[in-house]
Amino acid sequence: MEWTQAGLSSLGFGGFVPLDPSTVPTEPGVYVILRPTSDPPAFSDVSTAGHFKGKDPTVPTPLLRSAWVPGTAVLYIGKASAWTEGPPRVAQAQ
Repeated sequence: MEWTQAGLSSLGFGGFVPLDPSTVPTEPGVYVILRPTSDPPAFSDVSTAGHFKGKDPTVPTPLLRSAWVPGTAVLYIGKASAWTEGPPRVAQAQ
């Protein structure tokens, strides 16, 4: 199995669209977040995530670089249920 858009398409995945939080589907299904490039990622020196219980979530950039798998296309695979209590988290990130 090739973990790329082409490989996923060959297994029947479809409907590939750019991630746009304002148009997150409301119906249930499986979704995949892919990187649009195979170039190495750029990592921030400081995390933009909020601190939790007073702890800084920043991970040292050299550690992130050493853990990155070159050529990675799939970043996340998830299952979405129909929502009735508000939008999914990705839509809340606007």
